[in-house]
Amino acid sequence: MTATGERAGAGPDHAGTGPDRDSDRDSGHDSGHDYDAHADDATQAARIARALAGSVGAPVVTASATLVDHFAMVRLGGYPPAAATAMPAVDLEAVRAGRRLADGTPWPVPLAVPAPLDDAAAVVVEDSEGTPLALVQPATVQELAGRRTVSGPVQPLREPTAGVFADLRRPAPEVRASRPPGPAVVTAEPPTATLLEALRGTAALVLLRVPADGSGGRFDPATLVRSWRAGLADGDAGGPPSAAAPSGAAALVTVPLPHTADVVIDTLLDAHVAACYGATSLLVAPAAAAAVPPGEAPVDLVPSEALADAAAEARIGDDLDAGRPLAAELVPGPVAAVLRRAVPPRPERGLVLFFTGLSGSGKSTVAHAVATWVEESGRRRVTLLDGDLVRRNLSAGLGFTPEDRERNIRRIGWVAAEVGRHGGLAVCAPIAPYAATRAAARDMARAAGAGFVLVHVATPVEVCEARDRKGLYARARAGLLRDFTGVDAPYEAPHDAELVIDTSAASIVQCRDEVLALLERQGWLASAAGKA
Repeated sequence: MTATGERAGAGPDHAGTGPDRDSDRDSGHDSGHDYDAHADDATQAARIARALAGSVGAPVVTASATLVDHFAMVRLGGYPPAAATAMPAVDLEAVRAGRRLADGTPWPVPLAVPAPLDDAAAVVVEDSEGTPLALVQPATVQELAGRRTVSGPVQPLREPTAGVFADLRRPAPEVRASRPPGPAVVTAEPPTATLLEALRGTAALVLLRVPADGSGGRFDPATLVRSWRAGLADGDAGGPPSAAAPSGAAALVTVPLPHTADVVIDTLLDAHVAACYGATSLLVAPAAAAAVPPGEAPVDLVPSEALADAAAEARIGDDLDAGRPLAAELVPGPVAAVLRRAVPPRPERGLVLFFTGLSGSGKSTVAHAVATWVEESGRRRVTLLDGDLVRRNLSAGLGFTPEDRERNIRRIGWVAAEVGRHGGLAVCAPIAPYAATRAAARDMARAAGAGFVLVHVATPVEVCEARDRKGLYARARAGLLRDFTGVDAPYEAPHDAELVIDTSAASIVQCRDEVLALLERQGWLASAAGKA
């Protein structure tokens, strides 16, 4: 079997990418950060240079996507003052234990800023492109549960790129000053007919959740905004974007607000943000309202069945996948038109088909067989991103350290997502031994509006080692290769794979046909009478 050119090693470098929610302090309802998202580059560059002048040589840490979102929320004044800091260990422990800071102030999310390798009086936090986002000064390095973080006042330096519909990302003080108090909705989903009816005639503030990585919901940020504009305007989706709305009418604002998938924490975080934006109540699903203990939310939580119709959302998704018309009783016509233009049926939509498995498992051979069959059938345009090919081209110059291997997989995921964004089928076959890396690839695909199908090639390690045509296992056993997956480095078998195959128990053609059958069942390939 063909082995990929990716060697497996110790876990990826998680500095700045851990599971904790991240943020900073020294912000608040009145936003003392001189918000300047619309300032020209020269003005921002000069201000950043002044801020960093006294911290030359300060170590730099790279922010995770979640940390980028939290810094943006702080700059927007979307977090209360007590939460806008790099939290000390005592606060981190208190929030994790009881959703309150050590002084008793309610706050649901432990906001941790990763520490550099060495102690430092100041720390610069930058994004993945190397742009300074914030300065922590003075910084105190601390360790909690085996993780090093810094605490101290945070000075935001630059607003991260707002992306599409940048004019809708408005600072909280500005929104509060321009809107009468009223209810709010925080959502990453297009409006249903029942939700629009619930908001009709109110001065509701609709806060659209648009994280920095675009992974807020099932639809890309541009589609999300257009669908809401179409719904609120009753069909008029044209004209320039604006968060302004007449008194008594609903208004749109985008917020780079991350989420944890914990219903209590997410509901409370939404409520704190809604309060900072001037809302007096927050519409939530009844289950979310019931899950939050009384008195914890800073605004009233109003249960709304319009936010709890999972069956309607599933039907909308199924109809979009199949190319069927959307039911008018579920989605108003103008909203349906936006969604239909943005989300083609699955056979026409981009897809990332991601194979993972040990070296020698046969994943490359199966991936090649699938890509060849699809290309010969003429059903879809295919891009094959195999480990060896990627190593020679896309990742030339990278080594096999854990950090370089992480970069290699993320490059594959990014390119695959871009292929999917434009309607192509990207077939990937790296080892990808870590669940976090595979999840990142899935998120990138979904953020690009593409599907993602994970196939685990679960061929036993002893079979892989017996094949070993490159002699990699033999060299690892002899101590000549370190951090080799399946020998002295772990492989985290996926629990979220859509298909598991074993090339030691079935032929390559049989494995290929299992994959093709899955794609047909899920609608990614139009059904065919047979396979050559």
